[in-house]
Amino acid sequence: MIKIVQRKTKVSIECSHADWGFLEWCLEEGLLAWVDVEDEETDNPTGLDSALRAWKRNGRPCSVAEIPVINRKED
Repeated sequence: MIKIVQRKTKVSIECSHADWGFLEWCLEEGLLAWVDVEDEETDNPTGLDSALRAWKRNGRPCSVAEIPVINRKED
């Protein structure tokens, strides 16, 4: 089950390992839309200036592998 938790200052996505493949695919598809984006706000897929700023702020990732992962496995 995929769960999105919205707080005042952050949003987190929680899912089981069984759901991670689907979630990863969704993220990859969304990031692929940004691959050929220029620096102008009219070129971004969402058309929102805030989305373009967020993408730049996060290092312009084009794949899920470029997003930092915090692995908190409980042994």
